[in-house]
Amino acid sequence: MERSIPSQGVFAVDREVGIAAYNCTDDKSITWASGIFFDSISDSLKERIDDNQGVRLSGRVTWLPWYDEASKGRSLIHTGAGILYTDDQDDRVRLRARPQIKEGPRLIDSGVLNADSYTTGNLEFAAVAGSITLQSEAFLSQVNMNATQVHTFHGAYVHLSYFVTGENRVFERFGQHGAQFGRNVPARNFHVGADEVRPGALEAKVRWSNLNLQDVNRGEYNDLTTGFNWYWSDRTRIMFDWIHPVTTNETTYGNTASDLLAMRFDFNW
Repeated sequence: MERSIPSQGVFAVDREVGIAAYNCTDDKSITWASGIFFDSISDSLKERIDDNQGVRLSGRVTWLPWYDEASKGRSLIHTGAGILYTDDQDDRVRLRARPQIKEGPRLIDSGVLNADSYTTGNLEFAAVAGSITLQSEAFLSQVNMNATQVHTFHGAYVHLSYFVTGENRVFERFGQHGAQFGRNVPARNFHVGADEVRPGALEAKVRWSNLNLQDVNRGEYNDLTTGFNWYWSDRTRIMFDWIHPVTTNETTYGNTASDLLAMRFDFNW
């Protein structure tokens, strides 16, 4: 439920076996990362009996032009750019997406494209102003078909959130994977007792996502998601989303509008 349409599994890959390197300037205002990975060998599937493993090369650079040290990041502006090149292991590329839940029908599907490689670039932006956060990414991908033809696809999302209880999203200038948003921390953990009730942290949110496959006549998918996250602690939360996908005629099920309600409870360590 955290992922937007054009990110995980479409233009941004999932966890894969490989090696990566990260670094930053002394003040952590600029970070960079690069990596090399096997194509389509995830952390759960670590072997392939094949003479062509495929390879991914990735790079990312970020710049933090503004970070309020006094408030530990309650005010900041983040920018970045990334690139991902894939030499596909079986020369078969497929871009498809579900409405933003783990299980569900794939509402848009490019079908199998006979392509030996593809390159995706993205731009990223985020701004935090106290309890309000704006976050966005845009993706552009060129798929090199075996017959020398090139197809271009694109997508984007814009996410806006607001902590009703006054907290702010936590930004790590140089975290586990470079510049990233980290665990949100309630000012006071959720608690119900005879003498006191503490609400935890409540975050209202809305996001628009888009994926466009018109270059192969497979249509366009837009999605509006709104809801809230309720944090009992920094490691326990409830998520609730209303998801409203809208697709055009050329997509898997044609011109459709749908409504989904999704809830998730998770705790982690």
